[in-house]
Amino acid sequence: MAATGPQHIDAKDLLPGDIIFFMNSFGQPEHVAIYSLFKDNTHFISHAVSEPYNSMMMTRLKNTDYPYQVFRCTDFNLASRASKRMFYWVNNGLPFSHQKHDDIYANFIDARGHCHPKNGGTAQCETAAGKFADNFYRYVGMASHPGFPYKINEDSNYSEGVYCSEAVTLAFNIEEILNIDAVYSVKDLSVEWVSDKTSSAAEVERFNPSARYKQYYAGANSRFQYAEFGQIKSNELSDGAYPCSLAAWRFDRYGEIEKFVDEYKFHLPLDSTIASPWAVMAWMTQNPHLWQNLGEMVVPKIAYPLEKLESMKEAWRQYTIGLFAKREDNKSKFTLSRSVDGASPLTDDSLVSALSGLTLTRSKSSDDIRSVLAESDEETQRSDIERVAEEVISRRVAIFATPHKPTSKPINIPGASGASPTSSSSRRRLRF
Repeated sequence: MAATGPQHIDAKDLLPGDIIFFMNSFGQPEHVAIYSLFKDNTHFISHAVSEPYNSMMMTRLKNTDYPYQVFRCTDFNLASRASKRMFYWVNNGLPFSHQKHDDIYANFIDARGHCHPKNGGTAQCETAAGKFADNFYRYVGMASHPGFPYKINEDSNYSEGVYCSEAVTLAFNIEEILNIDAVYSVKDLSVEWVSDKTSSAAEVERFNPSARYKQYYAGANSRFQYAEFGQIKSNELSDGAYPCSLAAWRFDRYGEIEKFVDEYKFHLPLDSTIASPWAVMAWMTQNPHLWQNLGEMVVPKIAYPLEKLESMKEAWRQYTIGLFAKREDNKSKFTLSRSVDGASPLTDDSLVSALSGLTLTRSKSSDDIRSVLAESDEETQRSDIERVAEEVISRRVAIFATPHKPTSKPINIPGASGASPTSSSSRRRLRF
């Protein structure tokens, strides 16, 4: 039987929420982004970028030396929400964390077994998955104030932030928790913030915490939570105790957090702080019922006339200047609130019209989705969001009872398969 080559996907077949891995010459992912939208004949992605932006940023999808590797979540509604969450962080300037990337991440991928050129991704995935349940409380707290996962201290030059794969993992897990209405928002609790790092021991004891939570709480309040990989600096304010994550959890609906997280099947159950791009791709490859491997993607080079190229560069420069100016303004007036899908604060942006119609059900085919995006107006999009919200609320209990019993077939792209990328026998420290 003749050997079959890798599957391929054309960029025109991308859908919002698709996960795009940037590959190196050894067949290993060194960066990851989420597909956002197609606008002005250009594909855009949202991702955490170091230089030159040092923040979450939306950039165009460019031609690269090595093909991208693309995965698609089988729950399109979840993927579209995660895409919008990433775009929200772009608009509000979630910082890129050099401290996490250069310390925790660098040591994590170089740890014994993690740097193996063939099996390193699997080892990284096993470590990140093994710490998911123990650190799940972090996701609970962030889901209660999803607009900004980290509290930015205006009085300090240091701000907490994310690196690429951390942002993608956070976006999916926060949206999955919101999707089943498992937390109270800061608005529901009438508080400014929820954090295990600044909650008093007396506040914690009110909830009769489990041994797992006590261990997490001790780690969250020290600089040695990931002692084997490095130290995490924190600038969260400590003047006045904020409620802990236990206060935000819907015990009345889902019972003990520990029982829930051990039984519910999340799409991306990895500890975001150490969820490297390779660990994320390894998980997706190992779980084809949750993630479709769409194969390799080559983005063709576009040759623009010089005069058009210069005008495009100037337009992009003006966009970035305006974006960063708006971010500074938002920092001074940012309100902690939760909307149904995180889209409300974005309605004044020119790109939102392409994003706000994405909360669609899995029963729609790719062609149906593109038709809706092309034809829906603002009023139709708003009603669709409200319809999805009502649907989520009505089936939240059923979701917990049968976490992944599909209600319809996943979206399929002709020719897609679960083929995994080729690994190399050479070792290389991943950098982006």
